[in-house]
Amino acid sequence: MRRSLSWCVALLGMAASIACGVSTADPASGLAAPATQAISSSGTPQIEVRTLVSSEIERRYLILAPEVDGDPKLPMLIVMHGWSFSPEATVPVGLEPFALANHVILVVPEGIGLSWNAYGCCPPANVTGVDDVQFIADLIEDVAANHRLDRARVYASGISNGGGMAYRLACERPDLIAAIGSIAGGMGEEECAPGRPVPVIEIHGDADWLSPYPEGYGPIFGNYTRGAPGTVVFWAANNGCALETHKQVTFSSTDVLCEQYRACKADAKAELCTVFGGGHNWPGSDFDLYEMDPDVNWWWGYQTDDIDAHEVIWDFVKEYRLP
Repeated sequence: MRRSLSWCVALLGMAASIACGVSTADPASGLAAPATQAISSSGTPQIEVRTLVSSEIERRYLILAPEVDGDPKLPMLIVMHGWSFSPEATVPVGLEPFALANHVILVVPEGIGLSWNAYGCCPPANVTGVDDVQFIADLIEDVAANHRLDRARVYASGISNGGGMAYRLACERPDLIAAIGSIAGGMGEEECAPGRPVPVIEIHGDADWLSPYPEGYGPIFGNYTRGAPGTVVFWAANNGCALETHKQVTFSSTDVLCEQYRACKADAKAELCTVFGGGHNWPGSDFDLYEMDPDVNWWWGYQTDDIDAHEVIWDFVKEYRLP
């Protein structure tokens, strides 16, 4: 049973400041000002809106920091939205109850023009050259200054363009990110030399038209992609995994096959979950745009409910800490 998408659709058509409350920052300080609370999908004031100044640009993000007995330091999962989707449209896939149940700080940042500078994709962020890597670094500092954050357990994830951004962070700032997860993401021909093994998991539909599963070129922006298998093989090689002899099935169903490269340096595994016939979507999401209107949302494609993508990513990344 999926919850109604009505509130999500409404948020997509509203200015972020109206949809989630207004938060102001002092540009001179470079830090976020106290944020107003936003009303979450369940109708409770859990999610906050914060802003900060990064590279002289005011940026915003949503944050949910669960209250846990004993006030321990908590891990953090950064979830980066897909191209043209807002943070408010991303949370309803099921992120709020997931964060509360797992005692993880959930952060959903907003890209410039609802896009991320993930190398070859996507505009306007990659065209203007906005420094999204620095934004995420500044965001981590801001969260650490305001919450009890376990800095060794910070993880990056995202869907589509946001997944590509997670890979860029793994390449360029492996000192900040312990492990990453991507949904319908991937890498192109960019240089990537992280200097250490970085655990990665990719979840990808093999019928994804917008972010092709095989090696090739994106149909909208023409950006080259290694494809889902090629991207995971790159990281398996980077992590020193035994490519030929140690590949293990971690999950198998009618719709999904997850295969993991093992015997890696620092036990930094690389895993690919293939969704057979799956489109460009979030497996296990509480809403299914294709099911709602296949003519308009044809690009979403078939969505499996055999797995919840955020749960699969969390189960993978949570075992890792920064060295």
